[in-house]
Amino acid sequence: MYMWYNNDDFDSNNFDRKLKTDKYNEYVDAQITRNSKRNKGRSNFSWIQNNQLKVLAEIIINHSEAKNGICHGAANGWEVKKLKEFIPNINIIGTDLAGTGEILKWDFHKVKEEWINNRDFIYSNALDHSYNPFYCIDQWMSCVKKSGLCILSHASGHYELCGSNNHDCFGASVEEYKENIEKKYKFSIHDCNFLKGFTTGIRVRHRFLLIQHKEE
Repeated sequence: MYMWYNNDDFDSNNFDRKLKTDKYNEYVDAQITRNSKRNKGRSNFSWIQNNQLKVLAEIIINHSEAKNGICHGAANGWEVKKLKEFIPNINIIGTDLAGTGEILKWDFHKVKEEWINNRDFIYSNALDHSYNPFYCIDQWMSCVKKSGLCILSHASGHYELCGSNNHDCFGASVEEYKENIEKKYKFSIHDCNFLKGFTTGIRVRHRFLLIQHKEE
């Protein structure tokens, strides 16, 4: 597991700890700057390709009511746009620290009161941008209905590149996700297929990690 920020960067040692003000400001600036550079002149840029989003839509339809959802770390909004195409009558909100237009400018470590226990699904391919990832998952799961699910995108090899800067500040293997998540929630894996990495051209294994509430 890789983390860019260390204990000295936080305001406490608690599970719900937050970055100190100067580190948080640094974090926000890094997210917005990188997002702007990455999307410059590429309105349809996404790490997740069209065929993976079709699989994601099928997962959402098969595992939830698929009416109300949130896409955290939505960047330019392309994933939100495609999910609306693939899932009829879906109401989905996109959030991002660099949000503009229809994408809500929002820190995904926080939740709105009206979201709590009121979303059929939450999806993100951006948990590697979290400074406190497993607290972040808890926050997202507080919004997911008992019958819903949270879906994380994971690509083999990608996690090894994360945690090395204040933009991609977290990385973990599937096994490390499983070990931490199963303490509280149901955890399962949906294999997609192999795809070429955007920067390396090397084929990587892509998976969706599914998180659901345990039955009481």
